[in-house]
Amino acid sequence: MKKIYKIKPSSLSKYGIQCPHCLWMGMNAGWNQKSLNLSMYATLSRHVENNLQGKPTEQCLPELGIGEVIETGGCVCSGKLPLKSEADFYIAGEFDHLAKLTDGSYAVIDDKTASANPVNLLPEKQSETYSSQVNAYAYALEKPGSKKWIDNIFNSGNHVNSLRKVPKTPRQKIKVSRLGLNNFAISRAEVKENGRFDFITKRVWAEVKKNYRALLDLAQQIADITVEETPPPSSDDCSFCKDFAIHTEFR
Repeated sequence: MKKIYKIKPSSLSKYGIQCPHCLWMGMNAGWNQKSLNLSMYATLSRHVENNLQGKPTEQCLPELGIGEVIETGGCVCSGKLPLKSEADFYIAGEFDHLAKLTDGSYAVIDDKTASANPVNLLPEKQSETYSSQVNAYAYALEKPGSKKWIDNIFNSGNHVNSLRKVPKTPRQKIKVSRLGLNNFAISRAEVKENGRFDFITKRVWAEVKKNYRALLDLAQQIADITVEETPPPSSDDCSFCKDFAIHTEFR
């Protein structure tokens, strides 16, 4: 029987295949590259996520018009991807927000946090970098895995990588009409009384076009690397691989 691999939406960003060695090791050997973002950014992102649940979109995401954020932190699992490969692949992961719009369709929103570097605040740059990642959530919502497929994932014994954030029950198919990135950048900090700091953020919305063709092309590249018999060489500029080679005491 074919091996089965999960592709995380985060692997489908512009950075997902920068280093073929890291990608292969992540898919086949459980490597987990820790994010270099400061914990402050992770904390900010969690507060944003928790506070949008149940809010009207016209209040918190005005670019979407009238609607409601109906789900935060939901897990999705697609059906088998239509790829040319000796293994089977699917998309699974956890989206940030799902909003229901007045026409009955849905919007997928992904939160991003970054420094206030002007380049990081360009909507077109954000859209280019994370387009396939947000499209991955939409694809899984519009083409969800069946109960038979999900049962096969968990019970076949052929699944290779992590099953984390793979839902055990199928979702209902929905229509996704809008995709977007909700970007927050910390622009400055103000010192207040008793040692308190107030962080001032700038919010930038980046609309993302639905493009499943580009998504599947990227997934095909990931599949081609994943099924190689041995790990491919590292990219020349992969700092993670360089650090791993130097600091052998952490292996």
